[in-house]
Amino acid sequence: MTFDTICEVLMSEQMNTLSTASISYNYNSIAHSLDTAHELMSRRYMHPWWRIEKFLNVGSERVLKKEISKFKLFVSNVITKRRLLITRRHVTSQDQSTHHLVLLRT
Repeated sequence: MTFDTICEVLMSEQMNTLSTASISYNYNSIAHSLDTAHELMSRRYMHPWWRIEKFLNVGSERVLKKEISKFKLFVSNVITKRRLLITRRHVTSQDQSTHHLVLLRT
């Protein structure tokens, strides 16, 4: 629920991770990746050798790196999608963007 809300507010992306629909499977995998990364980062406090694992790229640090890269890819795709959407809106009608600015000022 928190993940859905944060993504909707910050990225205007509806995740619907609580839904059982097949369309939200990709989003559920992103949520699972974040949960796994959070758990692995929390374990660092109990395992003093995590820096060695990170340096050697083995064990839980390898999994953590993979999960974080999944989330980074997701965020970069959302950013790219938003940039394209803004560019298309700007190119198609500059009058409408001016209209939105006027509405925001009133």
